[in-house]
Amino acid sequence: LIFGMAHYSFQSLPVVLTGGFVMAFLYVRTRNIWVSIAVHFANNLIATLPIAVGYLFGGGAADAVNVISFYAVILVGIAALVILLVRQAMGCPAFRSPMQRGRSVRQKALWMLVNPGFIVYFVVFIAMCVVALYAA
Repeated sequence: LIFGMAHYSFQSLPVVLTGGFVMAFLYVRTRNIWVSIAVHFANNLIATLPIAVGYLFGGGAADAVNVISFYAVILVGIAALVILLVRQAMGCPAFRSPMQRGRSVRQKALWMLVNPGFIVYFVVFIAMCVVALYAA
């Protein structure tokens, strides 16, 4: 219940939305859902690994794993940004989506907002926030 509630809090909304956009971008670029599933798995592993290590080995080990995983994520992000910038400089279009070719920005935004998955997630998010506010 604690892990599930982390997705439905006002404080985590920017992080959750960013993660969702990144995984959607990866799916659109690769047309392979397993890439997004792997990223989601890695995200959940990074979030829960310090808890498991803390339970097994104590607070000091959990703090060490937390710091190491934080810097590992930062380094992977910087490496990905450098790779994208190098590819862009070499003339490889890094941000062109085959599924969105020929669509206006307004159509792309509308597709995101009327997406049934987005609508369901948004309704559940609002309901969980209301429940959390009244339960507190």
